[in-house]
Amino acid sequence: MNQRPTLLKPLGPASLAEQDDFHLGDILVQPSLREIRAGETREILEPRVMQVLVALARANGAVLSRDELIRQCWGGRIVGDDAINRCVSKVRQLADLGGKAFEIETIPRVGYRLRRTGTCATLPETRQNVRQEQVATIAEAATPASQARVTNRRRLILIALAGILVIPGIVAAISYFLPLRPKEWTIVESHMPFIATPLVERAPDFSPNGWMIAYSAGPDYLHRSIYVRLISGGEPLRLVGPPLSSYSPVWSPDGSQIAFHIFTPREPCKIMLVAALGGQPREIGRCRTATFSTLAWDRPGGGMLFTDSPNNHTPVAIYRLDLSGGPLRQLTHPQGGPAGRDGSGTISPDGKTLAFLRQIGAARNQIILQDLATGAERVLLSTKDDDDPLAWSNDSSALFVGRNIPWDSSLWAYPVDGSAAQRITNLAENIGWVSSGPNGLVAMDLERSEYDIAIASPLPGQPGKSLDADGWSPYSLAYSRDGVLAATARRSGVTSLLLSGSDGALHELLQLKNDTAGFVTWSPDGSRLAFAEPANASFTIMVVNRRGEIVKRVPYRAQEMGGLAWSEDGQNLLVTSEDARGWRTWQVALARNGTPQAVMPYGWRSVVARGRMMFGVKSGTKGIWRLDGTPRKITSEPDDNSGFWEISGDRIIYGDFSNPDVPVAMAVPVTGGTPKPIGYLAGPILGSKIAFNPKTGLVAYLRVTRQDTDIGWLRVARK
Repeated sequence: MNQRPTLLKPLGPASLAEQDDFHLGDILVQPSLREIRAGETREILEPRVMQVLVALARANGAVLSRDELIRQCWGGRIVGDDAINRCVSKVRQLADLGGKAFEIETIPRVGYRLRRTGTCATLPETRQNVRQEQVATIAEAATPASQARVTNRRRLILIALAGILVIPGIVAAISYFLPLRPKEWTIVESHMPFIATPLVERAPDFSPNGWMIAYSAGPDYLHRSIYVRLISGGEPLRLVGPPLSSYSPVWSPDGSQIAFHIFTPREPCKIMLVAALGGQPREIGRCRTATFSTLAWDRPGGGMLFTDSPNNHTPVAIYRLDLSGGPLRQLTHPQGGPAGRDGSGTISPDGKTLAFLRQIGAARNQIILQDLATGAERVLLSTKDDDDPLAWSNDSSALFVGRNIPWDSSLWAYPVDGSAAQRITNLAENIGWVSSGPNGLVAMDLERSEYDIAIASPLPGQPGKSLDADGWSPYSLAYSRDGVLAATARRSGVTSLLLSGSDGALHELLQLKNDTAGFVTWSPDGSRLAFAEPANASFTIMVVNRRGEIVKRVPYRAQEMGGLAWSEDGQNLLVTSEDARGWRTWQVALARNGTPQAVMPYGWRSVVARGRMMFGVKSGTKGIWRLDGTPRKITSEPDDNSGFWEISGDRIIYGDFSNPDVPVAMAVPVTGGTPKPIGYLAGPILGSKIAFNPKTGLVAYLRVTRQDTDIGWLRVARK
């Protein structure tokens, strides 16, 4: 019987260097290098993932509780479930490299166990203070044979003593010519979190002297006020409150004013100024199309940088508003077609360089450095992260970047000269915003959210009924014609395809290898499901039957997908994807892996076929259009980024968010007419498609059950 292991010392990133290499079947694990090898495959693990792998492996088959994992791998500090789930999920994926030599078992309400299913050559142990080679050397010195070599050793000792006078000079000479070891960023003060209240706090910005921090906060993401607070503590001061909904405060370079923008549904945002210690806000500019924007002062403060677009068909860029009344100037020129976007612009403290985030489709981001004197641009970092918030270091030598990837969130320092980047710290929460201040101050958003599947209420003002999802966090959902709900969802680090049973609850049908999966859709006859799993610059479209058997895998290369639907005969899939020219819908034949055939011109998204009729949304506009024949608009909502619509029978079901406080599901005949409400979507909504149940007439949707963002700050220094 396995014995519970003796509690070992915590496995911090530094202590990985003390761990011996070991095998899990054919997988060689090298903790000191953060590397695993299986045949020709080599993979570098994140430090926290390697710590979890080593902790589970050296438990030797015993169950480790979540608290014990936190003690060993996070040093006992408080972390969220998502951080543990991400690491365990990554360790699970490693088992495939070695032919399933091990598996990670989840023991409900207890913890995790690594169970070896193959032969393991060695087990990981903590490194001993005295090595076997050292023991052998000591033993040799005590044998009679060793005494005959004493005289020779005395000669060697004399030579060594003579060298003592020479070696320091040699070392000094070598040190003079060799480059010094680069200094590393070190945390010297930490307040994580610093502001943690029932409100949602976001977008912190330090005053120029570093004494105060400004931020926006409110009960949700749509209703916000501007606050300032001393970093030494105390109660906050509200500068701007209701009825204005205020975002993204930034201090002026002289510390006398704070700029922010006002959000009003369906209207371009307004750029405002308010005195740093309170007063009447005044408008200084207005966006042309953007309802939200990111702001930054130039230096010494004569202009304001903001993100905007002149119309709905032009990519978002960074503009400079001259506060003295000069002309508006466009600073950046997005790439990657209509979906390209430049944002998060910030100017270096020395005033020479603009850093910003360039988004090229959903899966490609770049951090760009622009020389403000010449306009020349260069790429500092290319990523596939969800977002990369950034801020300058005090000396303009580096950018602090928040990295959010499926198994890890972390703060990095990227030197602008292109030298090696450094991870400063790992975090359990997503980093939604980064800003910096004097003397090494760095502030961040710390984001957490949980959500479920809800059934819309037929009456406004009533909460939706939660569907029994047994702890699953869903990504997408769809009903079949006979009322069976399918969903892709994640729980305890595992992503799965779920189906509703006769009891109304969701049950796991198939475990997926990817971290995310979406666009789930039923075939017209209800016998099969299709969904998409993202990969690097491509997708895999999976088709499965109701027994969970995979009947087709279709590789599909695209920057981004915008929709997945079946043809009316169930023999083809309609895939809307983006390339350099924009959005277009293609037909993929399931009977053969041939070249996709275009079925619509560029500019249409989320195209759905019903018999001879076709429907879609137009890129850059609101509303659903009928596309067979001359295109004509049927509805005025939703916008082109929303998945809140589908065709059911002879009706279009869609989400109307024209009033964000009272979102409602509407139904309208496919031939057009007066829309009628069929369900009210109470609570914050997650951006994914609704699902209409043709058997009951009810609407299901994804609802945010817990949404919180706190603010933390660090003080860092190079040592």
